[in-house]
Amino acid sequence: MSTDIHHYRFEPLLPERMSAEQRAVYDEITAGPRARGPQLFRLVEADGTLTGPFDAMLRSPDVGMALQRLGAALRYRGVLTDREREVGILAVAACRGSGYEWYAHEPAARGAGVPDEDLARLRRGEFGEVADERDRAIATACAQLLQHGEMSDDTLACLGARMTDAGLAELVVLVGYYNLLALLMSALRAPLPRGVADPFAG
Repeated sequence: MSTDIHHYRFEPLLPERMSAEQRAVYDEITAGPRARGPQLFRLVEADGTLTGPFDAMLRSPDVGMALQRLGAALRYRGVLTDREREVGILAVAACRGSGYEWYAHEPAARGAGVPDEDLARLRRGEFGEVADERDRAIATACAQLLQHGEMSDDTLACLGARMTDAGLAELVVLVGYYNLLALLMSALRAPLPRGVADPFAG
């Protein structure tokens, strides 16, 4: 994915140029749970424009509001543990080559206890080599869902023995949501934040 802002399909929206509906989405993104607590990735540039998929969400405010609320629910009100959620997101990022998703979520995964050697394996797509059995099963499930639209019987059984029904359903929704964000950024050529190198480049 290009990191050049000039390749982006849209001109990033400055707050003073937003409609009232766009500003409502902007305010919920920037003043909601993403903006509270440790700032592990850059959500807002110095000029007030949003990074990653968030600027694109402003273009269709009703849909953008629903989309960002789903993301907030998955991240802050779901039943998956922080580690389960972040491993799943990084697996989607690796499968889709989504540099922004990796940039935004690698620090959270590290903070949730995923060791550096397994982060490197996830980034390379070496999901079967991940040391922790639960992490390995989650990453494998994400790859199977993206490639085939379903999980193998073995993967489903492995996860089912380690995860509640609610967690299993939530994992599938998480894969769909972050795959959608990756598609949104790829299709519109959304850049990484200024000065951030693409972890999948080369």
